[in-house]
Amino acid sequence: MLGRAGAAITAARAASDAHSPVAACPGVTVRVVAQHVTTLPRWVRAALDSLTIPAFDERPVDGDGAELAAAYAETGAALLERLRELP
Repeated sequence: MLGRAGAAITAARAASDAHSPVAACPGVTVRVVAQHVTTLPRWVRAALDSLTIPAFDERPVDGDGAELAAAYAETGAALLERLRELP
């Protein structure tokens, strides 16, 4: 399920203009949302590899369009790989 959701988000992100506004979030663009949702899988993966709760890493992903979609796909794939390694 997580893999399918990630693929759907990646496809939607790749098909969107990064500078388009998000109707449900006034003042927020697709790029801002894409950067934010890319940080979550990165944090969860760090939490799985730590004995303590790691700091939330909100450093932005560089680029627009395809770069953001690729970054989300990459972080999501890394998280799925790590989850599959767990007993």
